[in-house]
Amino acid sequence: MKCKSLLVAGIAFSAITPSQLSAAPISSEEAAALLDRLNQLEQEVASLRSKLSTVETVQQTQVEQVEQVASVQKEVAAKDKTVINWKGAPEIKSEDGWSFKPRGRALFDFANLSAPDSISVPGEGFSNEARRVRLGVQGTVPGGFGYKIEADFADGVELTDALIEYKSGNLKLTVGQHNNFQSLEELSSSNDTSFIERSAFTDAFGFERKVGISAEYKAGDVLLQGGVF
Repeated sequence: MKCKSLLVAGIAFSAITPSQLSAAPISSEEAAALLDRLNQLEQEVASLRSKLSTVETVQQTQVEQVEQVASVQKEVAAKDKTVINWKGAPEIKSEDGWSFKPRGRALFDFANLSAPDSISVPGEGFSNEARRVRLGVQGTVPGGFGYKIEADFADGVELTDALIEYKSGNLKLTVGQHNNFQSLEELSSSNDTSFIERSAFTDAFGFERKVGISAEYKAGDVLLQGGVF
């Protein structure tokens, strides 16, 4: 019985003590101090919220600036993108219409003539000659323009092509020193002819490049050419 009484007394004490503590009165000075502290806390929270809002605004502005810079860099990189291809020689080309390509050819003739000892042939034996040694550049310029400059070094220095072209659709205008429009065989490049020499018909007239202005119109199988040289 004594143990049970102690247990009941302990429970009663624990139940009464919190209520007695919470019901303890506070003075007006303490209440004013708590109110001041609450006001200070509210001001500090408001200040923190304002600072946080300012930081978020600055961060958003910085993100937008970074995105704008990245967009401009992409546009510049796209415009300045340069591609190098191999078309008989390296061709440097940009997407905005600029291109540059070195060009040229070197054609040499080699021959060896022999005859019986009983026949005297002047110039008998081995001989060689540089038929063509051409070097130059060609390319394009934004706006439909093109250029080509080339010289032949086989026998001194002779300017072969020095021209500027303009293309618009099927029409092409050429100004400068370039080939005249005389027969398909004469206009075919020496890189593409079937024989070493062209036919006597074209060589007999001594066709050569001249300074002038010309126009070409090509549509499908139709080709019209004309110029003044």
